[in-house]
Amino acid sequence: MKAPESELAWRLGLLRRIAIEGGGRLPAVLADAELDPTVGPIGEALVLLQRDGVVEARGAGEAATYVVPRARRAELDFFRNNVIHHFVAMAIIAAARGARPPANPTDARTLEAETRWLSRLFKLEFMYRVGARFETIFAETRQAMAKLEIDGAPGAGPSRAESFLSQMVVPYADAYRIAALTLTTWPGGDRRAFVRSALQKAAEEVAGGRIVPEAASKTTLENAAAWLTGEGAFESPDADAPDAADSAGRLRVSADWRESRARALVADIDRFRPLPPRFVS
Repeated sequence: MKAPESELAWRLGLLRRIAIEGGGRLPAVLADAELDPTVGPIGEALVLLQRDGVVEARGAGEAATYVVPRARRAELDFFRNNVIHHFVAMAIIAAARGARPPANPTDARTLEAETRWLSRLFKLEFMYRVGARFETIFAETRQAMAKLEIDGAPGAGPSRAESFLSQMVVPYADAYRIAALTLTTWPGGDRRAFVRSALQKAAEEVAGGRIVPEAASKTTLENAAAWLTGEGAFESPDADAPDAADSAGRLRVSADWRESRARALVADIDRFRPLPPRFVS
């Protein structure tokens, strides 16, 4: 992952605006900070990340580009997971806006349906607002995006901000895609064995540059396995075996998932994944 200095400053500004609009409380040193990556608390953080080898700076001045080596990207998950709840509602809508074939940006019902599908897919990943209906959260989030001028113009594709925000869901989409692919060849076992097989497949896909490294996450793949269990992807080999929801029980892939539903889920997820990786080192 890499981004020029100007791009990094723009992204920092966008994330700060979204966090503040959503009621996030930033310390004064960040709320009022200069967003120039070379000075202030942002610059200090980058210096520390560079010292630890998590970020590399290539070039100098306005020509500087900051790079996260592929092998170190997963280490930044800790920081992402601590703040992603401020951005996930907008990120899911942004990903829905980028669906292929593209939804008609003027058709709110289509965009709402795409967003609902993604929200249900990731229901074990993110904490949604308790006591609020999906329709309410969707409408309020779109209003906030309009206020911040994040949403794309009617009749156009995703805006620059939406294209960036949609990247937040890519690691989860990649992980669920891998879990679905694992179903097509998995010989059976318990849920832990399934997760091990999915992790192995994820490592192969990461090595081939086909998914982002963060997708090779045991926790996310465990959640994907739990989601698939709830969708009926697994069954017990015989009537006397433990229920499929029991992670210690012997499982096999149900016939409809092995034959068609797994591939259909892969195709559905692929609609929301960017065609080329945007900032790959």
